[in-house]
Amino acid sequence: NSWYDYAKEVMDAALEEARKHTVGLRHSMPRDYLEYMGCMHASSSDARRDAVKETTKALIKQALSSLDTALDVGADARARTLLKERLPISLAAEGQ
Repeated sequence: NSWYDYAKEVMDAALEEARKHTVGLRHSMPRDYLEYMGCMHASSSDARRDAVKETTKALIKQALSSLDTALDVGADARARTLLKERLPISLAAEGQ
């Protein structure tokens, strides 16, 4: 139960909320983005990489605008996970 676990839930909740209101998050990625993005292209100076980076940064900034709500949603998600992890193992056969 670390800050990483909580932040991961918060970011997921913020992105999910932003997806509802931010049209840019629902746009398709460029068809050829795998030709210039990824670790094997990290040292490339392709202008398309810069465009993807800037678009991604802008979309993440928009997603973070719903952070206040996402903080509570993330806390609720962590609580569900922690409670589920502490339940005893079911010995009943599946479906019973």
